[in-house]
Amino acid sequence: MPLSTGDGLSESVLRFGVFELDLRRGELRKAGTLVRLPPQPVKLLALFATRPGEVVTRDEIRRRLWESGTVVDFEQGVNHCIREIRSVLEDGARSPRFIETLPRRGYRFIAPVEAGERWPAGVGAPSPAVSATPKGGQVLGLLAGLRRGSIRLVAAARLGAWRARLAVLPFDSLGGSPDEIRLSDGLTDEVTTQLSRGPDDGILHVICRRTARGFKQAPHPVLAARREGVHYLLEGSLRCDGRRARVSAHLVNVRDGTQDWAETYEGLLGDPLFFERDVARAIAAGTRLRLSP
Repeated sequence: MPLSTGDGLSESVLRFGVFELDLRRGELRKAGTLVRLPPQPVKLLALFATRPGEVVTRDEIRRRLWESGTVVDFEQGVNHCIREIRSVLEDGARSPRFIETLPRRGYRFIAPVEAGERWPAGVGAPSPAVSATPKGGQVLGLLAGLRRGSIRLVAAARLGAWRARLAVLPFDSLGGSPDEIRLSDGLTDEVTTQLSRGPDDGILHVICRRTARGFKQAPHPVLAARREGVHYLLEGSLRCDGRRARVSAHLVNVRDGTQDWAETYEGLLGDPLFFERDVARAIAAGTRLRLSP
């Protein structure tokens, strides 16, 4: 039975982070794998996810989840549902990525949400945050693309067909505030780490951070990278506005200085470390997918 949310989205699939919630089937998946979650918590999660950014009061939860006349310890029931949801989402009340608790008011779903079709069985869902060219700039990641791209990369490696040398340049902080600069530095390191931790396929060689910083400081980074035998530069920028952040990434072909791939990601800064990880995974996935033969 479709989940009743009262907003006309009962036929949709909602994606947030590595999760997708099938409102028609009442199922939750993590990276394409079905997650066990009882019916009541699934209904509550659907209520939250169909209204991202809005306050959902405990009184409204009672009206939506329990019919009039139902005898139940409502307070204990809601608390139990919240614990169940946070457990499967690996979310925390103190540093929430998905569900924010508003004392004496209710709850708010703070992660970006995208509606679309369900990913095919056996294919990993996008990560934090976002699909390629995300609608509304939502950060859901590209783990599905990473998996498909990695398969092609491994096949090409066996044929000795491809080996790309890539340098991740330090991301620019467009706002220039100390917090934003720290976040952009952390994002640069995390992107480098995610690309370096990819499949051991012998295809993508990531240049060390110190050398990449040298390219950034050179008068002509593309020419400097070309002299060192680097094939691609990955550059990007970060801009924060309150609790929101926007990251742009660009893959530059050193051979002719053209831009081979670009993407923009947006998300809420509930926890900067989680934001860095989710966006870095999405960028790494998009980069590997673009470089796959």
